[in-house]
Amino acid sequence: MTLTESPHATEAPAPRRPTRRRSSPLGHPLLGVILLVAAYVGLSFLNDPSGYLGTDTGGKVLTLQAMEARGDVGHLDVGYWAEEWDPNGDLHGYWGTNRSTDGAWVQVTTVPMVLAAGPLWDAGGYRSTLALPMLGGVLTALAARALAGRLGGDRRARSLAFWVTGLAGPVLLYALDLWEHTLGLAAMAWATVFLLDAAGDERTSRGRLALAAAAGVLWGVGFSMRTEALLYGAVLTAIVCLDGARRRRWGRAVQVGAASAVGVGIGIAANSLLEQTVLGSTMRNGRAGGAAGVGGSEATTRLREGLITTFGLDAGSTGVVLGIVAVVALGMLVRRAVRPGWTFDRPDVVLGALAVCPVLVGLAGGPAFVPGFLIASPFAVAGIVLGFPASIEHDEQDDRIRLLTIAAIVALPLVWAFQYVGGAGPQWGGRYVLASAFLLSVVGAVRLAGSEAPIRRFVLAAAAVITAFGLTWMVVRTHGFASAGEQLAAMDDPVLIAKDSTGFLPREFVAENGERRWLATLGDDELDRAVEVVGLAGFDRFGVLVPAGATMPDELGGMRRVGVERVPLVSGAALEVVHYAR
Repeated sequence: MTLTESPHATEAPAPRRPTRRRSSPLGHPLLGVILLVAAYVGLSFLNDPSGYLGTDTGGKVLTLQAMEARGDVGHLDVGYWAEEWDPNGDLHGYWGTNRSTDGAWVQVTTVPMVLAAGPLWDAGGYRSTLALPMLGGVLTALAARALAGRLGGDRRARSLAFWVTGLAGPVLLYALDLWEHTLGLAAMAWATVFLLDAAGDERTSRGRLALAAAAGVLWGVGFSMRTEALLYGAVLTAIVCLDGARRRRWGRAVQVGAASAVGVGIGIAANSLLEQTVLGSTMRNGRAGGAAGVGGSEATTRLREGLITTFGLDAGSTGVVLGIVAVVALGMLVRRAVRPGWTFDRPDVVLGALAVCPVLVGLAGGPAFVPGFLIASPFAVAGIVLGFPASIEHDEQDDRIRLLTIAAIVALPLVWAFQYVGGAGPQWGGRYVLASAFLLSVVGAVRLAGSEAPIRRFVLAAAAVITAFGLTWMVVRTHGFASAGEQLAAMDDPVLIAKDSTGFLPREFVAENGERRWLATLGDDELDRAVEVVGLAGFDRFGVLVPAGATMPDELGGMRRVGVERVPLVSGAALEVVHYAR
């Protein structure tokens, strides 16, 4: 010790080097894609390929069966055995079948997907066609990763957005069913990425026009599969352009808006040309026109169904109330937990219990559809809560987060106003508002990636558990409906009539009953007409499909009731086939 040193002096600590966050190999994009595909393929084998998540899938299977039987990929005619006696198809057994201008009976909601599925069906049947929705799931997850990067997310945030989107949300279920939801959502998701890129400061005028046009084309492509794509495209483009105008970047706003509009026109025109070539007429434009024509009608019903697709644990009022309690509690918990210096306290226990217990109560009845997107996508709740910067001073990433959050929320009541009425309950995670769930979930993942680990893990666990519940329901449902279809196929009735509320069900059983003669009726008058058609066709017996316990007369059209057969479905629900013979 020297004379200038104090005996009580201590050595100053060496400055700490900044610690590097250890990166997980799961964060590598290519490995993530490989693992995600492997997960999709593996989980798909839990489902029965003769059962589906919804009736629209059965319609596609019916069309693919018809294409295979005719050996013509571009011929979508599913036929109608009773056309001679019912030329308008009022009693067609497969709901939603329409007559094209060339006389074909068409059961299709999206032409591009059915045409793409044709060769896959020929190669390996239904399981092979799942490559299409799986591709959509992967593309959506990659879009989530890209969008998280555009919002300033680091590698952890990008990885979290990828896995939450691909495996811990509604995309997982829709990736395992031959429905167009994942492909349509992927188009909308990448359109959002390109739109943000087009509005960026670093783009040249030519690059901005190209990106905005590409975004527009993707909105048009998304429209060919999901009608609400046009609505989301309009909302997001308008908000981005208005933000540019607010910043006095008028030229940029005009360029982005005009190029995007041109791109949308190109996408819609391409799909219309394809439909005109295959069907002889346009279909998707008519669906959009029909939705616009009834938009805003039945306001009370639309509000109720909007609440169901937002908060619903089921389609009942109690399920909506329980869902609101759970969502509000989770939002408050997230808000508290991201504050600087947060420590776990008694209010957090209460909020956590309020976030979990209503969901457990609502799901206690067993596997079933959970229609509320904020229940099926907990990260979307975090996106709403954290999507608006807390401070006045914020950077460009904060601005983008705010814009996407606003767009996702503003689009909701617009979707409610135009969505199909009557389909709110039997769906998973708000299939009409999947784009809002996607945008808010990515925002939530970006915000939570840098937060305290406990709240991030809590929300991630909630997302994983509710998605596992949905996967369980899908497995139960596909096996239950496949078993019911086999039982129906074993019945020797030459004609089955699906009456009233069961009229949409024949599409559920096409795997085993695609060649069966079905009729579907609504009301007693149509039932009498259907029985008359059976007689005109020369048959002396038939069966009527009704809900279990429904009252049926002892005689119909001169034929007497000769027996009843119970057909179990899922979760205690069952059908009955009432047999009649001359």
